[in-house]
Amino acid sequence: MYIVDFAFDYITLEKKLILLADQMRLQLYNLNEGLFASMDYEDDTAFLEPSLFFYIFGLHNNIELVNPLHFLSSYQRNSESKKIELFSDEDGIIYIPRIGSFCTLPFQKIDFFYDSAREQNIMLYPINKLDLPQTKDFFLKNSGIRIPQEKNQFLISYIKAIFVQSVSDTISMVKNSLFSAWDKLKKSVPYFCFLVEKTTKEISVFNCLNQNSFATLSYFGTAFININGQNANEIFFIDDISHQCGHIIFYALTFNIQEFFLADPMKLLFEYSSIPDTRNIYDVFHGLFTYTTTLNSLIECYKTGDFNIEQKKELIGRVGFYMQKFSIDIKLMADPRIFSNRGIEFYTMFKKSYLTIYNRHHLLFKDFSYQNQPYFYDHQNFISTNMIQ
Repeated sequence: MYIVDFAFDYITLEKKLILLADQMRLQLYNLNEGLFASMDYEDDTAFLEPSLFFYIFGLHNNIELVNPLHFLSSYQRNSESKKIELFSDEDGIIYIPRIGSFCTLPFQKIDFFYDSAREQNIMLYPINKLDLPQTKDFFLKNSGIRIPQEKNQFLISYIKAIFVQSVSDTISMVKNSLFSAWDKLKKSVPYFCFLVEKTTKEISVFNCLNQNSFATLSYFGTAFININGQNANEIFFIDDISHQCGHIIFYALTFNIQEFFLADPMKLLFEYSSIPDTRNIYDVFHGLFTYTTTLNSLIECYKTGDFNIEQKKELIGRVGFYMQKFSIDIKLMADPRIFSNRGIEFYTMFKKSYLTIYNRHHLLFKDFSYQNQPYFYDHQNFISTNMIQ
């Protein structure tokens, strides 16, 4: 299967996910042998749990974690009832993977008793036995991708995110656009969505002042989408899902990073270019893949009859915007000192994808000006500058 001209080998992706799960097994064994022994060793799902990546990342980086082991409680195979002491966050939410969220007062300590044999929880207040209100996991429509209702621990503990509103309020605002975007993507780029569902466990939508949308290997399996300052319509989500989930796919696909490079992939790109650039080689390599996935989604959606004229203007405006960036990075990464033979294979497919899109569609965007654009696409700036027939 292809994403534009990038030939995607799903068998290779599956093997890389297994290697990634095995790496997490080894890390957990080295850090907490007792906890590792209580897990179902054969269950890759447990060892690809996004919170496990952050647990390991946090221990290696001296990050103070709230409820550091709660995420594995529902993956343990020990059938005996056990007591788990958990703390609610600033919104009074306690989340346990595969079980759901529990609501109480902010920053409360609650004793949980979990019996994995019966797959149910008995919650106790510190004083009485009143049940805590429970909310089941909320999923992206027609998928197994969770939409968290709580503030993500990576954002709280590592990013120190400054939230504008609660996550539940953010989700209520954008839910229809998010669901519509996913529906359009599944119709327009079904194979890409298949890959997303195989690699993405969560899409964390939030509204904060000090963090852009991102994906990271330190919280692998979660796409972080910030709506702050954005018109978070369905086209915004088509764009950002294709971008951030593309990163997750590529993290798995390039798990053995050095296999793609002769150079140190963490070296800054300006060492191989006359143009000042603060990004490292691996980040730009990621960008070539996410330009491919994002442009493919935008173009395939544009070709459907599912959008009105104004929406199509935004779709094609974004295409031209990313094609400019794609062109620059293709040239910056052309240095033969960067890639191994395997990396050259990928780079060649990215370059071919760029040329295919340009040759087929450049008449749609060739006359557009993007001089007034910030780093991230701004549609109001675009329409103020460009007249579109």
